[in-house]
Amino acid sequence: MLQIRWNEKYHLGIECVDEEHKQLVEVINSCFNSILHQDNVLIKASANQVIKSVHEHFASEEELMRKCSFDGLLEHMNEHQKLCLLMEDGIQQALSLKTGEEIKEFVEGMIMQFFHHIIEEDSKFLETYQQHQILSR
Repeated sequence: MLQIRWNEKYHLGIECVDEEHKQLVEVINSCFNSILHQDNVLIKASANQVIKSVHEHFASEEELMRKCSFDGLLEHMNEHQKLCLLMEDGIQQALSLKTGEEIKEFVEGMIMQFFHHIIEEDSKFLETYQQHQILSR
């Protein structure tokens, strides 16, 4: 069974965002496992849940960025749009793959994109968030 394993190195230090990232990991794991097990009923339900959860998380994250007057908000929103399209297209692609090895390779690529976004893109917001927290006290 292929699982994304949460590691503290993915922890940003923004509690609400970190919790949402952990929840997304659980939802994505559920979806990928239903694909690997070729359970068509669960695949559709879990794929829809992934897409819904990703959109909700991005909206929440963007609202937090807006409240903190993050200068990189528009660029980050564009990254979110790209990642949503990648996820939506990716789920459709995964459904067309035939062998477990093809699916595993594909899923690993999707996982890499997910963690790249957390490490490279979300971390750009951390300094602004911390500064906002200091000023809010």
